[in-house]
Amino acid sequence: MQAMVNNARVRYLGVDHSKFNSNALVRLGDIGAFDKLFTDRPPSAAMQKTLNERGVAWQVADPVSK
Repeated sequence: MQAMVNNARVRYLGVDHSKFNSNALVRLGDIGAFDKLFTDRPPSAAMQKTLNERGVAWQVADPVSK
């Protein structure tokens, strides 16, 4: 996985809101390694600040209708 991140021209990360501020069993790297984050709810103000400081754009995805 790390080789794919290292060799990608653009790096996207998709996570649901429950992943913010949690410890993971597997770590892909620093959030700053990604170019854009897609999520289901807006990140907290602190997380938005971190993303902005690291140059990571973020977007809340539109809900999927069934």
